[in-house]
Amino acid sequence: MQKHEAARLLQWALPRLGFRYRGFRNVRGQVQKRIERRMAAIGIEHSEEYRRYLEGHPEEWTVVEAMCRISITRFYRDRDVWERLAQKLLPQLSARAPARAISAWSAGCAAGEEAYTLAIVARLSAEPPVAIDVLGTDIDAHQLARARAARYPPGSLRELPKPLRDRAMFEDRGELAIRAPCRAGVQFLEHDLRRDPPPDRFDLVLCRYLAFTYFDRAWQERIASTLAAAIAEGGVLILGKHEHLPTTATGFEPLGPHLPIYGRTPVA
Repeated sequence: MQKHEAARLLQWALPRLGFRYRGFRNVRGQVQKRIERRMAAIGIEHSEEYRRYLEGHPEEWTVVEAMCRISITRFYRDRDVWERLAQKLLPQLSARAPARAISAWSAGCAAGEEAYTLAIVARLSAEPPVAIDVLGTDIDAHQLARARAARYPPGSLRELPKPLRDRAMFEDRGELAIRAPCRAGVQFLEHDLRRDPPPDRFDLVLCRYLAFTYFDRAWQERIASTLAAAIAEGGVLILGKHEHLPTTATGFEPLGPHLPIYGRTPVA
C-alpha cells in the first residue's frame, strides 16, 4: 500500500472512530504497517478493497481501533515538566495534605514509564521527598502487563538523569528493573478513558499525548469533563507539551504561560 493510499484510507476511517487525522501525522507509517499486516492476514491486497470490507463487516472496526492505539513514551519525557513537578508542584500538593500520600493518576500510561517516573521524581527528586500513590491506567492489557513487570530496555531511560536512574533501577539480564521502593504505591488498572468513569479522585492527573493529540474535538470535550470530575479542588492537571484543553472546558485555570499545566478551580 502506497503512502497516499494509506492517507486516503485513514482520512476516511479515523473520523468514524472519533480520532483526528492530523493527530496521527507523525505515526501514520506505524499505523499503515499494522493495517498492511491485517490486510495480508485476511487476504486483501488493496486499500479500497479493505474499505469495502469495513463497510460490510462492522465488527472489523474494533480491529482498526486497536491498530490505531499509539504507545510511544519514555521515562522523564519533557524534562522541564518533571523539574517543575519536583521543585514546586509536588511539594505544594503535599503541603495541602501533609497527613497522607498525595494521589496521582497517569491516564493512558502505556507500559508504565510515566507512572514510575512520577514515583521516582516524588521520592528521589522532590525536596523534601513526597509520599505518593500512583495509579496508571490504559486500555491495552498487554501494555499493562509490561508495566506490572517493571522491566525496561535501556533506550527507554535515556532521558532519565543518571543519578536518578542509578538510585531507582538496577540492571538485570540486559534490562533495567525498578527497585522496590520506587514500585511501592504504584498500581495499574485497565481503563478506557473515553467510556469509563474516573477510577477515583486525585490530587494530580497526567493525561499526556493521548486524548488531546489523537481524539477528535467531541471526545476531547467529554474527556475534559471526565478529568475535571477526577481532580480534587486545588489539584493539578498536566497535558502533553504541545496540547491544550478545548476552549469549552471548565473548572481549570493555567498555572503558567509556558507549560500545559492547569489548576483545578473551586467547584461552584
